[in-house]
Amino acid sequence: VFEYSETAVRPLHAFTAHTDSCRGVCFSSDGLMLLSASADKSILSTDANSGQAIARLENAHSDGINALRMISPSVIATGDDSGGIKVWDVRQQICCAHYEGHHEDFIADFEYSETKNLLLAVSGDGTMSAMDLRNTSQILGRSENQEDELLSVVFMKGESKVKIDDETLFSGSSDGMIRVVSVLPNKLLGVVGEHMDCPIERLALSPDYRLLSSVSHDNTIKLWDVGYITHEEEASPAPPQGATSVPSPAFEQAEEAMEDSDEEPKGKKEKKKKKDKGNIAPKNNFFQDLL
Repeated sequence: VFEYSETAVRPLHAFTAHTDSCRGVCFSSDGLMLLSASADKSILSTDANSGQAIARLENAHSDGINALRMISPSVIATGDDSGGIKVWDVRQQICCAHYEGHHEDFIADFEYSETKNLLLAVSGDGTMSAMDLRNTSQILGRSENQEDELLSVVFMKGESKVKIDDETLFSGSSDGMIRVVSVLPNKLLGVVGEHMDCPIERLALSPDYRLLSSVSHDNTIKLWDVGYITHEEEASPAPPQGATSVPSPAFEQAEEAMEDSDEEPKGKKEKKKKKDKGNIAPKNNFFQDLL
C-alpha cells in the first residue's frame, strides 16, 4: 500500500493476502477497507490501516480471478480467466449476478456508470461487453473483435454515455502505449505516454481527473499529468514531457493501426472473426445502443 502526493510516493504497508498472484485490488469508498482478488480464486477484504484480514470468500470463481471493481460500498464485480463475470454483495457474501459464455478469454478490466447502472468489461478475446446490472445473466451487447487483447478501459469525462460529442476514453494496451481515443467514430486523438513496449495491465484516474496512473509488465507504476486533457476548458499548462498534443511518429503509427483494424481481416484472423460472428454486435450499433 502506497501513499502519494505531488512530490513523493512512499510505502505504507506490505502483507501477504493470497496463496497465488494478487490480480485485482481496490479501496472501499471510505478508504478504510482494501479488497483484493487472486488467481487462487478467492476474494479478500483487509483493514487498510492495520493490514489485518476482515473476511475471505474462497472459491468465488471456478477459475482464477483476474479483475475486480468496486461498484458501491456493498457491491463488487469480478472477472475470471475463462471470461466469467460475477457481481457480489460483499456484506452477505452472495453472488447476485452471473454472466458467462459471453467472453472466450480472461476478463481484464471493468468500468462502471452509476447513472445508468451499466458495467463495461474488456477481455483478452479482444471485445468489450456491456451489462445492465438489473439483468442478472444476459449482457446488453458486445463490441466488434479488435483482433488484439483489450487490457484496460476507463471513462475520461463523465460516465453516463459513450458518445462522440462529449465522451472519450483513455486506453492501455499490450504495446505499452496509453492512448486517448474517440469511441464514435473510432479515432485516435493522442498518445499520453508509454511503458517501453511492455503491456499495460491497469489504468486509474485520480478523483479530480488530473492524474492518470498506469501499471505495466515493466514492474513500474507511473503517474501522468492529464489535466491538460480532462480540464481543457480551464487555462492549463502545456502537455507534460512525453505526452503528444500534436501528431508524432508514435501517434501516426498508432492511428494507422486503428484504421487497419477497420479493414477486413485476412488469413487466421478471418477465421477468428467468423467464429465470433454470432455474438458480436454490428459495427457502431454496440455503442449507439448504450446512449
